[in-house]
Amino acid sequence: IFSHHPTVLFVSFLPVPSPVLIGMAAIEVTKVDITPNDCPLSEKLDLRVDFTTTAKIAKGVWQLKYEVDFTGARHVLDIATTAAREYGPGKTHSFSFSVPKIDVEGVKEKSLLNMGLLRLILLDGGAHVSDITMVVQVTKEDGKLMRRIISPLE
Repeated sequence: IFSHHPTVLFVSFLPVPSPVLIGMAAIEVTKVDITPNDCPLSEKLDLRVDFTTTAKIAKGVWQLKYEVDFTGARHVLDIATTAAREYGPGKTHSFSFSVPKIDVEGVKEKSLLNMGLLRLILLDGGAHVSDITMVVQVTKEDGKLMRRIISPLE
């Protein structure tokens, strides 16, 4: 939803109903585990996602990215990528990431203190299939940047 005022542009994002239909495959997320959460921003991250698909994905690769944007200064941090694998329709599949640290070095604190996005991008042989997006709230507590990742199922 866009609303325009002579000097201000307001943008509001509406939730996308599940399953998300992209091309010929529909992905439905059934479970998301995020640990730790409510912790320092750069802390390790263990993430597991369960999902189903309505069509075969022959060479499925998941990419994990962290995006922050502050008045035009957009930063996209590539965190991890899974190995390619096949996902068949009609079954529950899972994938996970375990990263020892989220490296935000070089990104200004004022950019990090805005809402960020943790994006999981599914590719099939290099072609985009679907995204799972999670909002990351970053606050400053006792001089430390703290994160809270909000599951897309909340």
